[in-house]
Amino acid sequence: MNYGIVPIALLFCMLIIMLMGIMLPIGAKITGKSIKEIRLNFRERLLKQRMNVYAIGAVLLLTAVTQVVAMFWELLVVLVVMMLLMMRARYLITTEGIAMNNVVFRPWKDFTGFEINSRGVKLLPKAGMRPFNIRLIGEHKKEIVVMLRRYLPAPYAAPTAGDPMLNRVLARVID
Repeated sequence: MNYGIVPIALLFCMLIIMLMGIMLPIGAKITGKSIKEIRLNFRERLLKQRMNVYAIGAVLLLTAVTQVVAMFWELLVVLVVMMLLMMRARYLITTEGIAMNNVVFRPWKDFTGFEINSRGVKLLPKAGMRPFNIRLIGEHKKEIVVMLRRYLPAPYAAPTAGDPMLNRVLARVID
């Protein structure tokens, strides 16, 4: 019996899940007037998909060590992962909420505020809801903080270690 089909099927399913984090055939309905679109750069897309990349890498490592799958399939999976990481990803801020491509749209009324962390911005949910993590770094993080301040209460004014420029932006936004 050929057991190589099982890890190939597993890898295929993992690639589908990774793709669903970027786009859906029938996506979320985005409402409101578009205000700002922030396109993610490669590092931000990698940060957003890092758990998928780690999981696929672990399965690839196991298949390579056990030699269950031909190297062709392993290289093909690596190529597809790179193609998925190159696909356009964006956050769209509207007057009624925030969207990630056509995958998810969350209205502002779902959130009580936001907090800034090292990997982006976390929108804090109302009771019974889930938080929404915005994976942005650098200038994009500063842009979104200014935009979020229009719709959500200011974050806890704790200093952001090692980023004096973001501290200045936050000081202007919070005042």
